[in-house]
Amino acid sequence: MTITMTVRAINGSVVYDIDGNRIPADQFVSVPISPGVVDAVKAKDLEEVEEKDLPHRVMEDIERAKREREKPAQARPRKHSSHHGDSAIGS
Repeated sequence: MTITMTVRAINGSVVYDIDGNRIPADQFVSVPISPGVVDAVKAKDLEEVEEKDLPHRVMEDIERAKREREKPAQARPRKHSSHHGDSAIGS
């Protein structure tokens, strides 16, 4: 199943979808979602019908969650053990 967005080119931009088809400026068309299309929407080269399409927001949430998972774990303070090595035992 292909996820699509409904977009049109704006500001004189020339943008192609993932299949190499030029996205027109005079009408909204449904195109397969791709990183390039999402980037073009963010760069304001494409206008999307936001009431209908929200997949780029979902992709942003997925990327944000991925970055959070990849962050290094916070250093936890070491717990001191009550066990002492042999050097701590007096003779």
